[in-house]
Amino acid sequence: MASRGASWEPWEERVVRKYYRTMHSTWCARVLGRSKSAVNQKARSLGVTGGVYRSHSRLTADQVRAIREAKGEKTLRELSAEYGVHYNTIWQVQAYANYYHVL
Repeated sequence: MASRGASWEPWEERVVRKYYRTMHSTWCARVLGRSKSAVNQKARSLGVTGGVYRSHSRLTADQVRAIREAKGEKTLRELSAEYGVHYNTIWQVQAYANYYHVL
C-alpha cells in the first residue's frame, strides 16, 4: 500500500519511539503536526506498542491515601515515578473524591 501523506523524517520517528508509550498519540500528533491516526500507524510500523492509556493503573487503598496526603509536597511527576503510574493517574487520585481503580 502506498503512503499518502508526507514521508516521515528521522527526527519524527525518534519522537514517536521516545514518547508514544508515555505521552501517547494525541501529544505526539500535536508536536509533529500530524493526525493521531498517522502517529498510531507509524508507531505500529516502528513496533512501538502499548501505552499508558490502554490499561488502568491499579493502586492499593494505602497508596491512594498516601498520594492524597502528599498533595503539595511532591510534584505529580515525582509521585508518578514513585508509584510507577502515569502522572494523570496521580492527578485523578488527588482531584477526585472517588478513585475507582483501587485494588
